[in-house]
Amino acid sequence: MTQLPTHTIKPYTIRRLLASAKLGLAAIPFSVALSLVHGNGISPGSFLLGFMFGFVAGVAELFFFKYWLKGLPFLVHLAGKSLMLVGVMYLTFAVLNLLDVFIDGITWQAYAQAIFQQDTLIGLLEGLGVIAFLLFFVQLDRLLGPGVLLGYVSGRYHRPRQELRIFMFLDLKGSTTLADEMDSDRYFDFLHRYFTEMSEPILETGAEIYKYVGDEIILTWKMRSGLAEDSCVRLFFLIEDQIHAHRDHFLQAYGFVPEFKAGIHAGEVITAQIGELKSEIAYNGDVLNTTARIEALCNELDQKLLVSAELMETLSLGPEYTVAELGPVPLRGKAEALELCAVNRTDHWKA
Repeated sequence: MTQLPTHTIKPYTIRRLLASAKLGLAAIPFSVALSLVHGNGISPGSFLLGFMFGFVAGVAELFFFKYWLKGLPFLVHLAGKSLMLVGVMYLTFAVLNLLDVFIDGITWQAYAQAIFQQDTLIGLLEGLGVIAFLLFFVQLDRLLGPGVLLGYVSGRYHRPRQELRIFMFLDLKGSTTLADEMDSDRYFDFLHRYFTEMSEPILETGAEIYKYVGDEIILTWKMRSGLAEDSCVRLFFLIEDQIHAHRDHFLQAYGFVPEFKAGIHAGEVITAQIGELKSEIAYNGDVLNTTARIEALCNELDQKLLVSAELMETLSLGPEYTVAELGPVPLRGKAEALELCAVNRTDHWKA
């Protein structure tokens, strides 16, 4: 049985390392400013120290402490996580200074003075402030989704712009029955785990999360990234593989293994930042309504993945996929039928 290719370093790991590096860069201005405030001037060391401080904070948060204190209110979560990280750094500083005791032979009194001196404690408070600021933006990036914060900061969508985009509407099967059978806490825990398992495939295929609508997720790509390596189609089956890999966990925890269906279509949209009280980057165009109608036909046509024939013509699917042309299919609310294709994976390519 042929296995799909795997990667030594997963895209999610790469993203977290890049995010940690960005936090390192973001910490440099703080390090330089504090160096000037303390009258030490600007030196290469202040740049390096700032980067290392931010990078280490990012690695600690994104790799080790990501889920700690998760259930607490935002401000309590932020304060607790900041105190925890600065405490870990201070403990590391104290342990490293023990080398002076055992190697250089300084007295324990000198050691205590070094780790409790005023400058050290002031630096501790300054580090706490910088970490809180950095973690705030980590949480903000997590809230908005990959790539969205950069769009806000750069002002890319401050003015409406036309774009060609691919959209996928991916919906959970049997969710109504499942919601009736589970209590609300367990059901939303299930949904959280279900969407979490999509993270790696989404990052690997360069998809952007547009919206969560109940148990449905709307994903989008710019045309170039969505067509590259058939990413818009490949994503569906990567998620399927990810869910299958954690099948036992879903059965044990929820008694149910998620199954889903999706529709994919492409077209022109107007992209802009809208809203005053609550801003978001929104897409406006008929392609979204059409994609939603395509996804809604999956049950009726007994298919799990439907792709518009118009988009299929621009893809170059390999032998790992089978494509069945369904011909013109009427769409609810549309005057003209749309040519659709059902896509499945060839049996010997299944993981």
